[in-house]
Amino acid sequence: MGPPRPGGPTRTGAGRPPRRRLPGRARRRPDPGLDGRHQRVLGDLYWPQGEAERAAEAYLSGRCEAEAHAKAGEAAHNQALRALATAFVGPHRADDELDLAQQLLAALDLRATTINAAIASLIRDAGSPALDDRVRALRTELDVAGLTLEAAVAFHQVVLDDHEALSATIARLREHTSDGTYAYCLVRACSLWKGSLSDVDHLADR
Repeated sequence: MGPPRPGGPTRTGAGRPPRRRLPGRARRRPDPGLDGRHQRVLGDLYWPQGEAERAAEAYLSGRCEAEAHAKAGEAAHNQALRALATAFVGPHRADDELDLAQQLLAALDLRATTINAAIASLIRDAGSPALDDRVRALRTELDVAGLTLEAAVAFHQVVLDDHEALSATIARLREHTSDGTYAYCLVRACSLWKGSLSDVDHLADR
């Protein structure tokens, strides 16, 4: 067996032209928007500003993206939050969204998402006499009440025009934020969804 031809292949690859490495190819990270997370972040920005419809659309896009990439958990996250956003717009619209959220959660163990779905049902039922008991039960389950639950409570109180209770909820919201700005935005958003309670600005200043 004669020597290898000049430039020909050998076991060690001698003579083989070097492989070009495309910039960024070796450590390319997946785009977080591809599996629905980016859309979920957008929804989380929209609804506290009173843009529940835009939030619901973002969560829908997020769920569809997650389903397309077989991300069951992310799909459930987006759907529970879509139910929450839709509940602010109209209780009847929220029914189907909550049903779908429960279906997606049935085979999963996602505590935070299950709680979001429960809060969505509270918002859907805002004004119901039994809601206070359900809120207390959910607070018992949670380590910390959280902004989303307090926003649901505020919406319930706006529906009832219960200014005294709303003032107490605003105080709790402020405890969860560095200043009163975010608390004010949430309560103001609740008044916009309800379309009433014109003196919410005065309540938020207390």
